[in-house]
Amino acid sequence: MQAHGKLLKLSDIVPVMLHYVEKAKVPVAVHLDHSSSFDVCVHAIREWVTSIMYDASDKDFKTNLVETKEIVRIAYEADVSVEVELGHIFTSEFSG
Repeated sequence: MQAHGKLLKLSDIVPVMLHYVEKAKVPVAVHLDHSSSFDVCVHAIREWVTSIMYDASDKDFKTNLVETKEIVRIAYEADVSVEVELGHIFTSEFSG
């Protein structure tokens, strides 16, 4: 499972993050941001996060909706907050 493309594996960074969470003197959220992998999100929900952002916007809308509903169900059972992206948001960014 990769965290930032090929730069960093989640299995390498999660223990470091959790180490600092345990040392924190204030409540800390551990968030998985903009993951497009259903399996990574489920693993994170079951193992270490307090919230996720599931981004299946590259999939067709029906698949996105089905997977999103399942992610929300799994997260709800684990008391994990969920943000999702069901479609594309217009952006002024362009390549060129």
